[in-house]
Order: sequence, then C-alpha cells, then structure tokens
Amino acid sequence: MRPLRVLDLFAGAGGFSAGFFAESGYEIVGAVEQDDAAGRTFQVNHPETPTLLADIRNLGSEEILDLADGPIDVLLAGPPCQGFSMKGRRDPSHESTALLMECARLIAELEPSSFLIENVPGLLSFRRGFVIDSFFRRLNALRVGHLSYGVTLETLDAAGFGVPQHRKRIFISGVLGECLTFPDPSSSRIPLVDAIGDLPEWTTEPNEVVPMPKGHPLTQYQLARRRGAAGLYNHSAKRLRELRQARLSHLKQGDDRRALPDHLQAGGHEGKYRRLRSSRPSPTLVAHMAKDTSDFIHPYYERMLTVREAARIQSFDDRYRFVGSQYQQFRQIGNSVPPLLAHALAKSLELPARRAAKRLQLGGRTSSSRRAATA
Repeated sequence: MRPLRVLDLFAGAGGFSAGFFAESGYEIVGAVEQDDAAGRTFQVNHPETPTLLADIRNLGSEEILDLADGPIDVLLAGPPCQGFSMKGRRDPSHESTALLMECARLIAELEPSSFLIENVPGLLSFRRGFVIDSFFRRLNALRVGHLSYGVTLETLDAAGFGVPQHRKRIFISGVLGECLTFPDPSSSRIPLVDAIGDLPEWTTEPNEVVPMPKGHPLTQYQLARRRGAAGLYNHSAKRLRELRQARLSHLKQGDDRRALPDHLQAGGHEGKYRRLRSSRPSPTLVAHMAKDTSDFIHPYYERMLTVREAARIQSFDDRYRFVGSQYQQFRQIGNSVPPLLAHALAKSLELPARRAAKRLQLGGRTSSSRRAATA
C-alpha cells in the first residue's frame, strides 16, 4: 500500500508535518513556508522533504506540483492567525483573510483527495462570522469531477491528545465523498512537571548543544521526547534584568503581577508575570513569547521558560532542532501545531483519505493538477 502524499502549506517549523510523518501511512512530499528561519528549521528536521521558501500568493499549481513531483493526496495548511486572534487587534485589513482564501484557491487548483486546515477559534467570530462563512461557501462549491468535499469543522484542545498544554484550535477538514470523524480526546491530562521536570535549571546560548543531562526517574512523556536526541538543543531563556529577577522571587505557583508588592509592581495585562503551576498543563503558548516570556515563568526556577521547555510543551521531540535567533525560535514554537495533536489527526484521517484517493482515481482529476502531474 503506497503512502499518502502530503503537502504542507504555511509549514512553519514543521509541527503539522512532524505529526503526519510519525504515522507510517504518509509521505511528506513538499512544504512551502515564507519565513526564512522557520523554513530553515523545517529543512533541518525534514531533510527528505523538498521545501520552498516562498509566498503562496505568488505560486501556481504547476510550481507546487513540480516541487512535490506529482499530485497531492492530503493538503495541510496552518495559515497565519494574527488577524483573527482574540488576543490581537482583530484587524480586518490584516493579510490573514487573504491568506486563508489562498488555501481555497490552491485546493481548487491542486485537487487533493483531502485537506486539513488549522487556525484559532477567533476566526469563527471574526467580522461577525463573515470570513468563515465565505470560506466555507468556497470550499463547499469545489468539485473534482463529480465529487465534492465533505467539509467539517471541529474545535480541539491539544491537552486531550497527550500535549501538556491547553491549546484550543479549530480544524477544518475536507474529504472527497465523505466527512472526517475527528478523534476523541482523552480525559487524562499531562501536568507541566511531567513534561519538563527533567530539564536543568541552568540554560545555554540559543544555538548551543550540550550533552543531555541525566534525569531520574523519567516520566513516560519525558522518555518519549528524549528518544533519539543526540544532545540538549535550544535550552536558552531570556536574560533578566535585576528588577525582573526581584519580581520573580516574590511569586509562588499560580501567582501573577497582582501578587507583587507595591515597590515591584508592573504594568500590563492581567496574568503578566505568571508563574506556571507544575501540577497542571501549561496555558497556551503564543508567538508573542518571542518578545516577552513573562507570562511563562518556570514553576520552580527564577527564570522564564527556555526554548526547549516550550518545545517540550508543544510536544516536539528533543531531537527537533530550532534554528535562527532566540526570538525566531520562540516565534516558531508559538506558531506551531503540536505534533502529538497532528499525529492523532493523521491517524483519524488515513482511512477516509485513502477511500477518497480511490474515488479520485476512479473519477479522475480534471484541472491543472492532472495535466501537471502527467506532463
């Protein structure tokens, strides 16, 4: 049985692909990412996947099919969400809307047998639902021969899929001839200490590699993340000035800036200077960590989380190496799809995607994707 051919658009650092790569029924045949640092991280960790550093608005189906060396079975996409996020300005002029619609264009041109798109829940209410409604209308209107996509949407919390983090995201799926049944979450949750408790208090430079420290006893999650790692990568944290160090020393687990004494008070939103609870999953990691990690103070140590700890919380294996500056590394992690959540989706999608690929084979591709694939 041949592997399903996967294309990853807006691939970022490769979290979506990492989850699908872990399932043997898939082959990642191409990735497109505009950001240089994220694209280089993808290439370092997925050297077997042809990767194009480009804006998808400038790409047509022929270029993408040349990159993938053939037609696409599964299209993955995690278009930028900054314009839709409830924590952002929700700017109607943000390019997020245009890039979301580019996904619909490329689905129409590439004619995959199935697709899976990730974004923030704020998309559902953005512009009073006009954007998501327009997007669904475009997807529901697509036809490949006599087949249409069964388009469905589900909100999933990564904490229900083995990720030590509460992270709610929407997933929009489309399968030719049927609808995807999304995976059911588990009732168990992984606490933060079980995810990062074996990592040392000391930190490194952003691109320094050091021997992996011993940890006894290791939790099942820690063992799974350590497996195959040649060393400890990216264990760097933001440096703290004296005032910030003094603030951290006053905070207990679960505290934030409101618990600080008057002479150490800090401005900012509620929850700033938040010391994480070791006994619970982490709150949602965000790309803003690139600028400020003060919402993510280590539960035990007088510092913020390191890049590697953030990667652990996103469920990346320790062998996954992030390149670029510390700023770029935090940004890549905050923007990623957690690989363990992606893996759960990959397992649920495989059989429907195979049935859809068979239908497509019988029905035949009708657009430029078939012409490019057979040229």
